[in-house]
Amino acid sequence: MSPRRLPLLALLAVAVTGCPRKDPKKCEEAQGVIRQGIAAEDFAAARSWRDYAYKHCADRGVLDGLDKEIVQKEADANARKASAEAARQKTEQLVKLFSEWAGTHKANPAGAAVNVSCSAPADPKKEKERWCTRERTASEHKLRVTYWEAEPDAYEFATLSAGDVSCELLGGGTQVKNAHGGALVHCNLTGGALAGSQALVLRTAQGTQLSVFSAKYAEKNPAFSRRLNM
Repeated sequence: MSPRRLPLLALLAVAVTGCPRKDPKKCEEAQGVIRQGIAAEDFAAARSWRDYAYKHCADRGVLDGLDKEIVQKEADANARKASAEAARQKTEQLVKLFSEWAGTHKANPAGAAVNVSCSAPADPKKEKERWCTRERTASEHKLRVTYWEAEPDAYEFATLSAGDVSCELLGGGTQVKNAHGGALVHCNLTGGALAGSQALVLRTAQGTQLSVFSAKYAEKNPAFSRRLNM
């Protein structure tokens, strides 16, 4: 062998010895942890394993794909959280407006709105022995109150919310019933503007049907009473 080739061979030997060796087992482990982090939306943990994966994985294509997945999934998660937060704030604003409206007018439902329609009384001589409904709008929401004209303390204030509503959001109270996996909640309200009333929260495919009513309303309205007992 020529003496001139010895330094070159020595350099090559050092270079080969100094190169980090890829470890398929550790590579697979790192990919698994990264995917678990993505699935759990723990993107910080997923990123913390990237350097480990790049150190032990020979196939950069797979790693580039994981990087893109982290970026996309995190963007999707952030967009979803932002949407949920906007919906939560919108629900809270509606409940605040609804609670103030119902609390202000529960003693005199006839003053709650201008638009009114009333059923025909069973006895023409007792023209106030009938149900009356008044409605108003608040942004895209409809607010409605139904009451017995002869006894206006028999009332129900109602609206439809896109988001979930709880008794706590209405001022808090004691729960009377929680049925159908939380889809129907009935409670006595003890705090805020609605104290002394009851609430029925029905979660449906269309949204949350929210009713704030008096005990007398439930007594005088058999159809509503059946809803309470669903």
